Amino acid sequence: MNLNEGQRVYARNFHVSGPGVVVYIAPARDREMLPVQVEMDEGDEDGHRMYRFKYDEVEAID
Repeated sequence: MNLNEGQRVYARNFHVSGPGVVVYIAPARDREMLPVQVEMDEGDEDGHRMYRFKYDEVEAID
């Protein structure tokens, strides 16, 4: 999958799911466990909107 910063996505993992925008993708050389940082459209119950995901937890919204 080809993701870009600024791209609209739907992200889901065991903790949070919903639409958002990719704000950062770690370079492959860094070997991050959760390389894709997404700012969710809506925050959780504490107001947190920024989360990290694996590539397979994020899909582009057309």
